[in-house]
Amino acid sequence: MDMANISSWVLKPDVCRCCLSGSGTWDLTAAYITDAGTKEVFANILQHCFGVSLSYINEVDASRLVCDLCVNQLRGASSFHDQVVRADKSFSQYWTVKKDKDLNIRENVDDAYVKESIRDNLYD
Repeated sequence: MDMANISSWVLKPDVCRCCLSGSGTWDLTAAYITDAGTKEVFANILQHCFGVSLSYINEVDASRLVCDLCVNQLRGASSFHDQVVRADKSFSQYWTVKKDKDLNIRENVDDAYVKESIRDNLYD
């Protein structure tokens, strides 16, 4: 990207920090309350979902805005991230319980086999 192209959008006060369009309307660092009553800070969601911390976000002259399209994509990504985390937790819990049950069954079978072997050896 050449400097002329960069200067055409970088100095715009409403440049979206996620796609560089000139239509940023949401402050990345502000806390918003969703319709569900939860707090969302878009900069935190970027960090949580993707490990991305936007550079110069706290500079006085730098845009801290994000556009509606990117907000919708970010919310979708955050929702998907949370879904995957919940699904993995449920999956892990299932397999932990299953492994414990399988281990108990094996121990019971092994105990029964040992008892039967001892009984058989006693009567031989």
